[in-house]
Amino acid sequence: MKTYTLQKDCQQRNCARPVAHGAEYCERQFSERCGQEGCNTAAANVSGLCDGHEGGGGRRCSFPECPKATADWSSSFCKAHGGGRRCSVPDCTTLACGQTDCCAAHGGGKRCQHQGCPSAARGGSRFCKSHGGGKRCSFPGGCDTAARCASGLCIVHGGGRRCQHPDCTKSTAAGGELCLQHGGGKRCQQEGCGKLARGSFSFCIAHGGGRRCKLEG
Repeated sequence: MKTYTLQKDCQQRNCARPVAHGAEYCERQFSERCGQEGCNTAAANVSGLCDGHEGGGGRRCSFPECPKATADWSSSFCKAHGGGRRCSVPDCTTLACGQTDCCAAHGGGKRCQHQGCPSAARGGSRFCKSHGGGKRCSFPGGCDTAARCASGLCIVHGGGRRCQHPDCTKSTAAGGELCLQHGGGKRCQQEGCGKLARGSFSFCIAHGGGRRCKLEG
């Protein structure tokens, strides 16, 4: 049985996994890497590819025309198509984090170790994105902002999904296909109004959305 030094963590940046006695890096950092050009994720098996690349290791999702790996060995679907354990909070369908029964938004998974911060820790680190956890932007010259998606860059430096409007390089709004300027984001539900809805409301400021002044009169 392997023994681990509880006081020593992997020396790879943003990785807080324990290392074997006398080692500098955890097993994941030492394992064979994916053969896909530009991908540094660990290979899943003899295929030489990680789970994320088509033809890679592990079972593939049963959803028609989906090449992704299943969420786990007991599931027939990937995480996007319903595979994996879900949050136990009523009406929440988000994936449960790690060995907990809830998603990150409902307290599941590792929490940020910064004093007084209740946010979820990111990646293999001990902190949330705001306090230095997770992957950081790899823009030449030095940028310590959190990287978006698999790009390795922050939004300002081109990371994350970009607007699909011709010749627009801005980031998309709230998981959509367009930026705010070109119609992305949540819109006012008032008939005939296409302005942005404010905050958690369904209307723009002119139609009652956003926080209102509490001064009487």
